[in-house]
Amino acid sequence: MPPDGPGAVLNDDAKAGLSSSSGANGQATTLGRGRIVDHEEKMVVGDEDNIRSIYFTPVPTTGAPTEDLADRFQVWRKVLKDLITYYRDVQLSYETRSKSIVKLSNVMGNIVSPAVLLAEGEGGISDANHILRDFHKRSVAESSKAREIEEDVIVQLTGLRADLYQKIKEIKNLSGDFKNSVEKEMEATRRAVQGLRDALQHVDADPNTASAKQDPFLVRLAVERQIERQIEEENYLHRAYLNLEGSGRELESIVVGEIQKSYNALSGIMRREADDALDTVERLRTGPLAIAKDHEWRVFVEDNPQFIDPKLSLRNVEGIEYPGKYHHAAAEVRAGMLERKSKYLKSYTPGWYVLSPTHLHEFKSADRIQSQNPVMSLFLPDQKLGTHSQPGSSSHKFILKGRQSGAMHRGHSWVFRAESYETMLSWYREIKSLTETTGEERNAYVRRHARSVSGQSQAPGSIDSDGAMDEDEADETPYSAAASSIILEPPKPDTTPAERPLPVIVLSRIDT
Repeated sequence: MPPDGPGAVLNDDAKAGLSSSSGANGQATTLGRGRIVDHEEKMVVGDEDNIRSIYFTPVPTTGAPTEDLADRFQVWRKVLKDLITYYRDVQLSYETRSKSIVKLSNVMGNIVSPAVLLAEGEGGISDANHILRDFHKRSVAESSKAREIEEDVIVQLTGLRADLYQKIKEIKNLSGDFKNSVEKEMEATRRAVQGLRDALQHVDADPNTASAKQDPFLVRLAVERQIERQIEEENYLHRAYLNLEGSGRELESIVVGEIQKSYNALSGIMRREADDALDTVERLRTGPLAIAKDHEWRVFVEDNPQFIDPKLSLRNVEGIEYPGKYHHAAAEVRAGMLERKSKYLKSYTPGWYVLSPTHLHEFKSADRIQSQNPVMSLFLPDQKLGTHSQPGSSSHKFILKGRQSGAMHRGHSWVFRAESYETMLSWYREIKSLTETTGEERNAYVRRHARSVSGQSQAPGSIDSDGAMDEDEADETPYSAAASSIILEPPKPDTTPAERPLPVIVLSRIDT
């Protein structure tokens, strides 16, 4: 028997008696030294809260653990009932939503992109219809969510709640397993230990009078048998508690696991919805929402023959080509400001003159001469070039005389005045060359001198004339300052169309 076994239960009086006994009985003394002298063993015997004490049991010997466990699972049944109610409402909401989604899908399916807009899938605003139609089709396919909730959640939780009711009844039926005699056995152990104490006191008082029945050794064996019965009963009860705890843990794990599965099923449905919605939003943002606001319009205008490309610039007159534009007979040999002396008045009138290969034309101004009719046109073959002013004259002029054989202005003399001697001499030289040459020679001259400008020609060398020109009162008037304000070079043709109202769409009522 080990030194700390069940037999080591002694009181202080027994310890004192054995310590004072003589050494005649060596075994008793040895027994006393080996069994009861230890102070720690005294504490074990007297401490009812010590795990080693025979007066202590680690398991409850009274109460109803099955009732507590049954009450706990009743709470779980209440939780399951509330969840089932919630999931039924979720199921109803999905059924209602499914009907709405089907309606939305039908409406979206009836939307047809007009032919004048970009078709779906071509990068236009109609791609939004295609994206939303796909989204609603997937949503209709997901309308089975309500059925999934019914099959995967509600049915499972309802079945679990019914099973839990049966398990609670089984738990309550286990209450008999916890009826025990541990307290009765502990009381019997107390009596046996007291008998051992009495036997030890008797031996301490008179060791020669002890009978075999009262031998402390046999009494101690009886105590150990009683302790064995107590521990067996206690361990049976302990295993019952352990089995109840293990079964309760396993059952609650099943309940919690099923609840987690229900939440997982719902979260899976919600996640699919969220992923689908996010994917649709991303497709909209990178597609129809990202295109330029005038993208559809640009494509419409570029593909419609009734409109022109807005990138096409306006044409100007100078850039237009047509047959005869560069023909020598239609060329402008010279153009500039001259003054013509009045036929009857002693004055000069300014005008813009253009010299062509066959005519000298007078216009009112240099502005858009193509839109003016000439004030006068002199046919050069009917004219004869007269005299011109000499250097140093106060008035720089030359004369054109109408031939007697001419068709118009027969025998009339025309006096023209320029702003400077050099300009006058240039006009004189040009007219002289055109009136004195014919055929290819004149054409060649025109090609060389076409579009020359007043004041830019160099003064010619000596030119024959009929003699000095007389000056009169008109020549005393200086060259007209107002006339000099007329630009000496013809302006570039104005390509701006005449002012007229343009078609305008008023947007004030739809501005955002």
